[in-house]
Amino acid sequence: MKIETIRKRLDKADLGQIIGPFEVEIDAIRTDPTMQVRDRLDSDNLRRLRSAYRAGADVPPLLIAFVEGGGDLPVVIDGHHRFAVLETLKAEAQVRGSSPIKTVSAKVARLTAAEARFQAAMANNAHGLQLKPKESRRVFAAYVRAGHHRTGNSYKSYREIGKELSRDHKTIIAWMKADFPAIAAKMEKPEKANAGGEGPPPPVTLLKHDIETWLLEGRNLFEKARSGDRQTMVEGLEALLPEFRKAQEECSAWEWDDMLDHFQQQHHDASNVEF
Repeated sequence: MKIETIRKRLDKADLGQIIGPFEVEIDAIRTDPTMQVRDRLDSDNLRRLRSAYRAGADVPPLLIAFVEGGGDLPVVIDGHHRFAVLETLKAEAQVRGSSPIKTVSAKVARLTAAEARFQAAMANNAHGLQLKPKESRRVFAAYVRAGHHRTGNSYKSYREIGKELSRDHKTIIAWMKADFPAIAAKMEKPEKANAGGEGPPPPVTLLKHDIETWLLEGRNLFEKARSGDRQTMVEGLEALLPEFRKAQEECSAWEWDDMLDHFQQQHHDASNVEF
């Protein structure tokens, strides 16, 4: 189905309502690195999905969304592994001259940017692949930014939030105080974090999160280049560069240098890609 037709149907649906599934052209779907809380895609899951698609097995539909203020094309919310495999198979087919997969089954919604990131984070949290601590931290950040730490005009308790995110409430307290101190101060009768839990890890700032997701997107682009789709890699990196420059303008010199040193240590493997 044409993406324009799907969008017209969504105009008649409520914000957040999911419709479909539809057969959507792969080229009409885009990815947004801020919709992915994982540092990298899981190679075993990619191989499993690759075998499933090549065998013609049933694979669950993607969840994609038109994000308010995010352009005319929908972004992947749930199904980053599936979409990466489909793009790779499509690129390989083009190189070999065989018939590529052109469409994918997808459910569609219209979401705010904050809710889209929350839905994407919770999708990762619900899957069987265990999240790393800092990936779980990003799920928490998306949860708060989407306003799910509140019920109406009241704040949820730390235990309620911990139950919804499957985290110890002492960890939630530490994260809230470190990442959202203003909210922590406003929460009614804030509970105290005792010994135990995971303790307060280094604060996750929005800029650090953005840079990590940009690096993830860069690695994914290099993976596509391995299949011969180097033009996609070049175009993708060119699209990421303006965002990096904008972030640099918003940082002081020492903040930027400190940020780069941090991510060179954490992601040094990103430059060791073989073609």
